[in-house]
Amino acid sequence: KAREALDKSKTNITQLQEKYDNETARLQQIINDNLAANKDLTNIILEKDGNKLQGISIGDGPIDAAFLAIEQIIGHHFELDDFQIQAVTDGKEALGSAIVRLRNNGKLYSGNGTSTDIVAASAEAFIDAINKFVR
Repeated sequence: KAREALDKSKTNITQLQEKYDNETARLQQIINDNLAANKDLTNIILEKDGNKLQGISIGDGPIDAAFLAIEQIIGHHFELDDFQIQAVTDGKEALGSAIVRLRNNGKLYSGNGTSTDIVAASAEAFIDAINKFVR
């Protein structure tokens, strides 16, 4: 049974890598709506090779919903190993930086994102890590 699960996992990874064909995806749009206490709906649009890919998900907060929407688009779940956010600049329009580390089959993939919107910075970091995975 463990062997079958491992083979299935390898097949899914190969299919994901073929789907992306070593090309990178980028965040085109992110829309977030608070549904209730600690429940957010996020609509993500990624662009890859001129094609728009859309995912919509509900999560425990806007960043969780964004990560789930991205995973919905790519059809693969990653284990979130580490997530950090911090201010890069000061003031009302401060830039925020996000670092994401994803784990898949024991390997770590790190991504970085920067934006005045910390949800967008987090989504960009998540996508950056996935792009490194498919290369």
